[in-house]
Amino acid sequence: MQRHVGRCQTLFDLECKNSGWAHVRKERKYGYQAIDAIASMGAGYKGPSFHDLRGYLLTKNVEEGTVFLKSVDASDASKTGEMLYKLFREVVLFVGQENVVHFVTDNAANYVAAGRLLEQEFRTIFWSPCAAHCINLILSDIGKLDEVSDIVTHASKITKYIYNHCFALNLMRKFTGGREILRPAPTRFATNFIALQSILAQQNALRAMISEPLVRVLRIVDSDERPAMGFLLEAMYKAREEMLKRFNKRKKKIEPYINILDARWDRQLHKNLHAAGYWLNPNISMT
Repeated sequence: MQRHVGRCQTLFDLECKNSGWAHVRKERKYGYQAIDAIASMGAGYKGPSFHDLRGYLLTKNVEEGTVFLKSVDASDASKTGEMLYKLFREVVLFVGQENVVHFVTDNAANYVAAGRLLEQEFRTIFWSPCAAHCINLILSDIGKLDEVSDIVTHASKITKYIYNHCFALNLMRKFTGGREILRPAPTRFATNFIALQSILAQQNALRAMISEPLVRVLRIVDSDERPAMGFLLEAMYKAREEMLKRFNKRKKKIEPYINILDARWDRQLHKNLHAAGYWLNPNISMT
């Protein structure tokens, strides 16, 4: 018995030295509970294996999904690229460089500068702007084209009239089987295109041909149901091909829209990490 007690004390001393005495004092009540629980099992008890730790124990004790790390009050600071870089760097060092693969920020110039500084210092970390914001900017740029702007204006007048008059709204719902022409959208620019889809879906109009493929991509990148990294490259490629298909590859008509999409993709959103995600995505490679 004395031999076992001495052995346990030696192991406990080593753990204290490795973890730090301050940490041991802070967590001692949990440590004593663990000692009591293990002692009650008697000799021969085996601790969890590495497989158990990374498997069912991790699943049981750590929730999946987004985790709030901390907030920073930067209201009195100038939001320069250097300031943001220092802030992001602290987060990376706190989490551990080996635990960070992808850093996503806003598309503003100061965030872009901070992201590039991060990539320069941490070679294993990929930075990219927000995919949902980039898709939103594509829709915004398309909405500024004259022929598109006119259609959106007319569609807006139709929807405003219907939703501002009870009789017209009830009549619309009767004939559409309760389906709405205005529905929530991930971003404000996407709302216009979704409304146009609803109004013109049966008429094969220009707006439905253009907006739907990009709205589909926006729903992928703005969804919380699954990570979008492994699906973005294929989704953008399919959206581009679908736009060409709906115009029967008439270059003069589709070229302004394709130029907008390509410019945003090449300048802002496209990263090697997207290609890696595409090739490593079993949902794509196994189909």
